[in-house]
Amino acid sequence: MSYPLSIISSLSLGVVKRRRNFLSFLSCKRKLKLGIAWGFGLVAFNLHIPAAKALDPVQLEQFRQTGSCANCDLSGASLIDARLSNTDLRGANLAAADLTRADLRNANLTGANLAGTSLVYASLAGANLTRANLQVSNLTRANLTNAILTGASLYRSRLMGASLASADLRGALFWEADLTSANLIGANLRGADLRGALVENTIGLEVRGSGAILPNGAFQP
Repeated sequence: MSYPLSIISSLSLGVVKRRRNFLSFLSCKRKLKLGIAWGFGLVAFNLHIPAAKALDPVQLEQFRQTGSCANCDLSGASLIDARLSNTDLRGANLAAADLTRADLRNANLTGANLAGTSLVYASLAGANLTRANLQVSNLTRANLTNAILTGASLYRSRLMGASLASADLRGALFWEADLTSANLIGANLRGADLRGALVENTIGLEVRGSGAILPNGAFQP
């Protein structure tokens, strides 16, 4: 539910310890402290964050006011169904955040940390994810049509049924990623590395001239 700027829901402060083993190559679980729950709407930025929780309430308030949160800490935030299209999240830390069904169309996530983040059914069409860290993130059924993922790391990420149609995937790392039934039609795979990736029923991958390293380690000239 959105609220006009004149009415801001009351803030309730608290600290909740949450453990998440979101990186399979880490040897221990990371503790995430979550605080401050609130809801609001900001029409000018098409911004709506229901019941958001994050580590830094000051930066959350900045995000609410401006639609911009470059380099801020939103790790572990609950942003389910959030409307975040056209927002500026360059270099932001969104590790282990829950962005299930979030609207991130045309958002700027250049260099953002999205490791272990849930982006199930999220819309990232046209988003800029250049050099973003998406390792072991869950992008099942996500829409990444026309997204920019040049140099992004998607090691062991889950992209089952995701649409990467016409996406810019140059130099992206897909080691051991699950691309089962994903759509790569029209995607630019020049220099992309898909070694060890699962590509059952993936479409648009076997295009000559792609310049990608295929799951079996072979170069696709």
